[in-house]
Amino acid sequence: MGWGDPKAILKLVCKAGYEGIVAKEKGSRYTAGRARTWLKLKCTKRQEFAVVGYIPMVGGKVVGALLLAVREGQRFAFAGRVGTGFTSAQRADLARTLDRDRRAEPTAKDVPAPFSQKASGPRHLVVEVVYLERTKGELRHASFKGVRADKAPEECIWEMPDALS
Repeated sequence: MGWGDPKAILKLVCKAGYEGIVAKEKGSRYTAGRARTWLKLKCTKRQEFAVVGYIPMVGGKVVGALLLAVREGQRFAFAGRVGTGFTSAQRADLARTLDRDRRAEPTAKDVPAPFSQKASGPRHLVVEVVYLERTKGELRHASFKGVRADKAPEECIWEMPDALS
C-alpha cells in the first residue's frame, strides 16, 4: 500500500475502529468552511432491516422516516430509524405500501415511546441502509439505499455487532 491509495488507507483506518479520514487535493491550502479540494471519507456499515412502521413527513402523507428492526430470537427488536436517502417518489410509494398492511399492535419490542404508535406497520418489507455506527440503540448518520425484495424480514439480524456506547 502506498500513501496514494485512498481505498487501502480507508480500509486500514476503518479496521482500526476510526470514523474515517480527511483527504485533500495535492497542493491545496486549508480554507475555513467547505471546499471542493477537501473530502471526508467515512467508514460506513451496510445492513438490511425489517420495516416496522414509519413517521410521516410533517404536513404530508409520505414517509419522513422508516422505523427499523432486526430479529432477535423469535421477536423483532427496534434498531433505529432512517429519514434520508429517499427520492420524493420513494417516500410516497413506501407510505402507500406500509399503509395497506398496518397492524393494531407494535410489531417490534423496545420501540421508543414517541414512535410506538407508528410502529405498527408490516414486517414483510426489507430495506438496505448505510450507517456510521450505533449509539444507544440508534443508527447514526443512516441513509436509505433501497428496498430488498430478495430478502425476508426474518433474515434481518445484526450482521456486524457494534460496541454500543
